[in-house]
Amino acid sequence: MKKTLAKSVASDLFIMAVVSIVLWGVYVLFNQVALSSLSSYALLATLGLNLVILMRFVVLINVVFFIIIKHDNLAKALKKTDSNMKQNLVWMAGILASLAALTLLMNQTVLNQKNLQQQLDSLKPWQKLRAYKAVNVTLPSIEDSNNGEIDARADTKVARRFMDHFKDDEYIFSQDSTAKVPNMVSQEQAQFMTSQLKREGIDSDVSKRIRYMNLNALKLSGHRNLAGKVANKKPATVFLPEKFKDHKKSVLNAIYLEYYQNSGIKKSDFEVHIVKNNEKTFLFDYRGAELYVYDHSRLQTDTNRILVVINMAYAFNSLGKDATYSNVLNGLFKQPGLKKVAVDSSINGQVEDITSPYLSIQMQANRLQKRIVAAYVSMATLVIMQLFAIFQFLMNIARKKAYTMGVKRLLGYNIDYVILREFGGYILTIFAGLVVAWFMTSSMVLKNVVLGLNVMAIVIIIGYVRFYVKKASVNVLKGDFEL
Repeated sequence: MKKTLAKSVASDLFIMAVVSIVLWGVYVLFNQVALSSLSSYALLATLGLNLVILMRFVVLINVVFFIIIKHDNLAKALKKTDSNMKQNLVWMAGILASLAALTLLMNQTVLNQKNLQQQLDSLKPWQKLRAYKAVNVTLPSIEDSNNGEIDARADTKVARRFMDHFKDDEYIFSQDSTAKVPNMVSQEQAQFMTSQLKREGIDSDVSKRIRYMNLNALKLSGHRNLAGKVANKKPATVFLPEKFKDHKKSVLNAIYLEYYQNSGIKKSDFEVHIVKNNEKTFLFDYRGAELYVYDHSRLQTDTNRILVVINMAYAFNSLGKDATYSNVLNGLFKQPGLKKVAVDSSINGQVEDITSPYLSIQMQANRLQKRIVAAYVSMATLVIMQLFAIFQFLMNIARKKAYTMGVKRLLGYNIDYVILREFGGYILTIFAGLVVAWFMTSSMVLKNVVLGLNVMAIVIIIGYVRFYVKKASVNVLKGDFEL
């Protein structure tokens, strides 16, 4: 009996292990990834975890069978009466439990897959920004400092020479407001900074929603409809979502403090447009996109941003131009202007390196795509294992009932009636479990796939059982009762 138990468990585990390895191999070949790659290891770990969970289930079921047969009446066990019913009930309980576990695991997988897809979708706008480069410009204040005192007067001259080589549509300037309380400060520092901002008439909770841009960035951020409303003869144009319209004064105070303080420009000179809520904005955050783990504080796209289009001609000539140039140098630049910088001996020595954010972002997108595929493969594994459990259960009944069903068919009973009588209760119970799982599943696509595959599998299995019963009838006529 122990040998039979060990053989049964080994057979089930072998089939599940082979299925997992095959799925892993298909993923590696389909995506052409190295066996030692991170995505390959991640999928293998997921498949391994699924396999361990299902192995425990299989071992538990077989051990329960062993206990039932060992302690049940031997004569009844040989006649395949009571013990068979107990075994079937254990099988049913196990299938329903695994169906519930499958549903919960797949819901979590779908949630993770949606998160990955959200990251991938947020990177798609970078396809049209492949021509833009990030430039590291060393300013004199970084190179020269006397006794800890930094002289930034020469920075503006260097930055001015650099920016003179770029037209308005050849660079992207896009940054969050700095008139806010950073997240990583102590409570005491936060209170002090909040009080300082309040003295300037600035609400930190509002200003942290401000995104400064140049006109080119606004066009590329998905707001071409707003670009036509930018006032060319105004120092700044504000697009204020309706939900922030009561905070207009705070926003104007922040703009004035950061760019036009002591410049002679008045807050009343700013153009303000109220726009509808929930507008989506692309943020050009290539450093955030390089993060391997998804960080909700570094979104590539966001909604309900207060967009402030800075008129760079005004900003570069204001008294606050030092800060303006420093901010702009953190932007992205097109190749034509960079070629001019390369041949300008007065500035090219300050350029340390030029990198392509698009390439690193494309690598990130590829990683995300592979992880999404791995998630689908993981879900496919779970479904296959579930179908395998149902197949084993129904075929186990078919093997034990084959002789009886074969005899009934020879006696004139309709074969479909015989099968329905033997399997009807179990199939209805499985369908009831599938209906519950359908309501527990969060994704409509997943609902239909899981239900459809299980229904199709049961129909195919019953078709195979039908063939098995016909074979049993022939064996009965031959006098061969060992099926």
